[in-house]
Amino acid sequence: MAAAVQIVFTEEELLETIYRAEIEQNVKFVKHRKKGSSVSTGDINSLTGFRVRFEDPQHSLSVFPSVPYNGVPFIIFNTETYECHQGPQRGEHLEEEKMTEDHSYQSHSRKKIQTTKKRECPAKLKVRRVIKFPEYKIIGEPTQRKKRTLSEKLKQEFSQQTEKELLIHLYIAAESDHKNHLLGEMAGFNQPIDKRVICRIKELASSGHRNVASVKIILEDWIHKEISPEAAKSNRRFFSSNNDIRNHIYHAVVGSNLRSAHEDQMSLRKMVESLKQSNPKDKYLFRPASSDGEDVTSMLLVLQTNFQQRLLERYGEITLMDATYKTTKYEIPLYNLCVQTNVGFFIVASFFLSTDTKNSVQEALEVLKRWNSSWKPKHFMCDFDVKEIGAIESTFKDTTVLLCDFHRDRAWQRWLNSSDIPNKSDIVKQLREIASAETEEAYHFLVETMKKSTSYIKNEKFRNWLDKKWLRQEKRWAFT
Repeated sequence: MAAAVQIVFTEEELLETIYRAEIEQNVKFVKHRKKGSSVSTGDINSLTGFRVRFEDPQHSLSVFPSVPYNGVPFIIFNTETYECHQGPQRGEHLEEEKMTEDHSYQSHSRKKIQTTKKRECPAKLKVRRVIKFPEYKIIGEPTQRKKRTLSEKLKQEFSQQTEKELLIHLYIAAESDHKNHLLGEMAGFNQPIDKRVICRIKELASSGHRNVASVKIILEDWIHKEISPEAAKSNRRFFSSNNDIRNHIYHAVVGSNLRSAHEDQMSLRKMVESLKQSNPKDKYLFRPASSDGEDVTSMLLVLQTNFQQRLLERYGEITLMDATYKTTKYEIPLYNLCVQTNVGFFIVASFFLSTDTKNSVQEALEVLKRWNSSWKPKHFMCDFDVKEIGAIESTFKDTTVLLCDFHRDRAWQRWLNSSDIPNKSDIVKQLREIASAETEEAYHFLVETMKKSTSYIKNEKFRNWLDKKWLRQEKRWAFT
């Protein structure tokens, strides 16, 4: 297939044309950049910011054809650029420094053999949307004055009822433009799964089909009849692996809509009651989520064994609270309270919340405080999270909330990696030196040194982040 420009007149035709090109080249194009309006062409209600044109000659660097003069004014609504899914790597993916000295109770992520599928493929697909206004066609000689007057009139009178004609130019790269990755039938192994296949899997799962083998048989028949009779079984876009099918069935069954269902909460209630009977010395509290008119009650589950109570009583003078997100099977936060014993860190209590707010966290801490009357922590360590800090200080009036070194360093690195500030490693090194300063004089000297650095002086974003977020809370993370 050679590179070509096609013209279509509806969004449906555009999607179908892109889909046919992907099937023909056995690739997937992903949207990279969009210039111009982000609303749909049917929702545009003003021409403010648009240039009204009467012709558009083809530029030497443009892949799009010219729009010749025929008297009808038009605007270039927007342009979009799609890249091959194995195109350039976008964004900075700086690997965070590995810290293993803390939080030995946390599970580590699996080793990534291949960090990215990107192969710097230069192939692109480009879209340009042109909207014409035939009601305002110039009659007679096209003088500059007529064009200017008609343009002003169009902008003033434009509304959603104005007659519009959509013209979409679509440039599709040639198959030979794809470089540095597999082509032809072998390219199917790296394809992402088609959204229609995912929707079909979820439909089957919702209707009761939970067996991977049976879903796979139904999918193969459906794909050959409804999508592409010629699709090769090596094409992962249509013929998913057993693991992919299993994952999508799982998400359909235990998705967010089913998670709070009445029957699931009843099952959890029965499980908690069973645990109470088999372990009468352990502590369990479960309150299901409910809604009664305007009153909405969030779900709360608090767990603590008798052994955990003894550990908290003995070692709870310094307690660490750590919340995990996107690491459990359910999209609700799991909070763990941990203490350092003579043989390492141990979890001494856990609680789940359906609403992650200060009041919810405080409510769970109040339950644990009631269960452990002798527990009076002098220091609490947590993430730099306002709701966590507020909940702890409201529950334990005499405790001092400190920031965990692990979370502090991770917060620094995440923020710096997401910014365009240079010398990131040097900044992290300076921040660690400030945090470990043993005297107030050393602390203030290092802070002043940081403020005299080029990164601080020339970057307002960094100054605001350091001054307003971290230096105001120095008592929580600095050694002094």
